[in-house]
Amino acid sequence: MILILGGAWQGKLTWAASHGMVGPVFDLKDGWPEAPVRCCRHLEALTRAASDRGETAQQVLDRLLPLTRDAFVISREIANMIFGAGGGVFNLGASKTETLLTINGGWFHDLTGYNGLIVYGNCMSLSTYVPARCVVNDCLVENVTGSYGLLHAMKFVTIEINGGRFRNITMKNDIGYLAAVNGDATASIVLNPTPAGQTAELNGDIYLLNSKSDEDGNLSKTSDGYVTIGGALDHDVTISGNLMMWGTVIAAGTDDYKLTQADLARISTDTGDALVLKEKTNTIEIARTR
Repeated sequence: MILILGGAWQGKLTWAASHGMVGPVFDLKDGWPEAPVRCCRHLEALTRAASDRGETAQQVLDRLLPLTRDAFVISREIANMIFGAGGGVFNLGASKTETLLTINGGWFHDLTGYNGLIVYGNCMSLSTYVPARCVVNDCLVENVTGSYGLLHAMKFVTIEINGGRFRNITMKNDIGYLAAVNGDATASIVLNPTPAGQTAELNGDIYLLNSKSDEDGNLSKTSDGYVTIGGALDHDVTISGNLMMWGTVIAAGTDDYKLTQADLARISTDTGDALVLKEKTNTIEIARTR
């Protein structure tokens, strides 16, 4: 399945036709197709009708996939759905080759679930250790409720945020309203400058699961559990974590970008810690203050 999201008259069918779509387009406003299709549109109408009947997102997916496995599926929005634990709209993983998910638009609203409500990236259970990557260029997310980490990067997953609008987000754990990164050297949340002509309305904190516990329950920092900065920040960023202490690295520049004092001024923690830019290591960490 190739899922295409976008507003009305934004060229979704044209894009599908230019990327190999053949045959008639089935309109899901009319209900379920009786046989597998090559292209269908108005997925939002199908899911809304299913929600009105009390069906879950998983029930819709289980029925839809066999009918659209090789199809282009077009939707204006994803809305009015309840997701189970461990994933949401996009569950991102990889098998033998690297997976790339690009979000260039779409309206996600009135959704309920747990962590990773929009993107849940996790290659932890795979033995191949092939990475997966998500690039968020544009979208509108509003009126959703999860537990933490709207965009959740775990082992061998990178989520890059270039733009998008995130509004009226509720997190039951009161953390990770925008994103969460599991404190592992292979997991990463990357913030890039907003491209010209695009919008970034990144409300909410990025939560660092940056510690691990031993058999006695003692916590220690996990290396490399931080936010990666890919260019000059053009919006404020709030970072939180489950172990915030002196010397904790909360942000780092990429190999191609050197952090500046202007970037430091854009970053804060939810607990109001003093921060310091370490030019030698190209990192921002919690300052050693008294």
